[in-house]
Amino acid sequence: MLQKILSEFLQIDGVTTVALISYDGFVIEYIQNDTINIEALGALSLDAVRFFSQERNRLGMGGLRQVVLEQTGGAIIISRITDEEFLVVVANTKMMLGRLTHEIPKISLRIAAAI
Repeated sequence: MLQKILSEFLQIDGVTTVALISYDGFVIEYIQNDTINIEALGALSLDAVRFFSQERNRLGMGGLRQVVLEQTGGAIIISRITDEEFLVVVANTKMMLGRLTHEIPKISLRIAAAI
């Protein structure tokens, strides 16, 4: 069931990798159309989540909802699913970032229900 939900992201133009990661840094489930190192992606994403979670009080922005790392060749979007898991979506420049940040919360509800 989880694989099926994650595969919906690959239907969005430009999305290449989607992974569900635990706050311990373990890759729970993933699907990809790329050769990205999924363990390294999990570690990078965990570092970003930890940084923003620890700095939230100092920044005065509240709890983590979504982190977008936009690069010249694409974007990595990290989104909180539950208190124990987060979703990582990797996309290349073909995608529309606005559409993806809009779709993630809707699909995330179904992911949370499946886990």
